[in-house]
Amino acid sequence: MSESGLRNQILGTVIGGVILTALGWIMGIFPTIWGWIVLAVSIFWFLVKTEIPIPIGLLFLLSASILWQAYKFLQPSEKSRAALGVPTAVLNAPIQSRPLSSLEDKVLRAFARSDGRTFQMDSLVHMVGEKNLLVDQALDSLQSRSYIGVTHNYIHGTYYSLTAKGRDVVIRLGYVS
Repeated sequence: MSESGLRNQILGTVIGGVILTALGWIMGIFPTIWGWIVLAVSIFWFLVKTEIPIPIGLLFLLSASILWQAYKFLQPSEKSRAALGVPTAVLNAPIQSRPLSSLEDKVLRAFARSDGRTFQMDSLVHMVGEKNLLVDQALDSLQSRSYIGVTHNYIHGTYYSLTAKGRDVVIRLGYVS
């Protein structure tokens, strides 16, 4: 018998023994686990079926709270309003008092030159002509002003784009020609 054949037979025997040991342990502990599951379901069913008097005021407050949360959840966001063509307050809002840094200005101009295209960090760094960390810092600052939005994609990476507010600022500053 060859050396590899013997090795495979030993390995198969050991793996089979481990599997049988695991199955024996599982079958031995399964009745205990099943007993705990039955007990938990029984207690849950008892609690569900038990009648407890609830004050009508508490019931009203709970219902009102649930309805308020549902109302807030169903309200359209600023992004969806912009998609529907609802004018936003951004058009009439003044530009923030803190002036843009020269790098933030370059980044916004890059977005304006590209006609609002989305960018990954590498292409944006290449267009602006600055170091990665400096462009990242400028993007963070523009994000805090809500001029730039970020989209994370597990396959393609992170993309940066102008938000509705950023688009309006770029147009108002005359960067779009």
